[in-house]
Amino acid sequence: MNQNKVKKLGDVTTVLNPVAMVPVAYFLTGWKGLIVYAATYGLSALISQLLKGIFDAPRPRDSQQEHVLYIHTYSHKDGESFLSQHAMSACAPASFALFFVSPWWVFIPFLVIAIICSWTRVYVKAHWPLDVISACLLTFNCCLLAAYILKVWPWL
Repeated sequence: MNQNKVKKLGDVTTVLNPVAMVPVAYFLTGWKGLIVYAATYGLSALISQLLKGIFDAPRPRDSQQEHVLYIHTYSHKDGESFLSQHAMSACAPASFALFFVSPWWVFIPFLVIAIICSWTRVYVKAHWPLDVISACLLTFNCCLLAAYILKVWPWL
């Protein structure tokens, strides 16, 4: 498979999922749901960026131990692999839909897009599988925190 096309697919899905969730969150959960989604997404992004700076993990290398991410004249820094910002961005809407959107099956297309985006990050060797899985778990936990806050303080 062409790495440029896979990288473009990952870039598109990392934007598509969060943007597509905005009208879904508004029409199926109201303005409160939209605020909770924005807070969940923002908190996930903030924590993800903080962890990137703290861990400064190296990115995967090719068989010659060289960096492979010079796709489409774009290269990543050597560090900042942990967590995947692309995967976080794509998984946040899927996690939000799972917890807050009814009917329950609405989360399935968001989940599929999140899986595709996460796979592209590993395929083009921008991230290790652990980076992607950790980003998805982070967004899931941020949604759990948002659900807990809404249960404790229902007037929000």
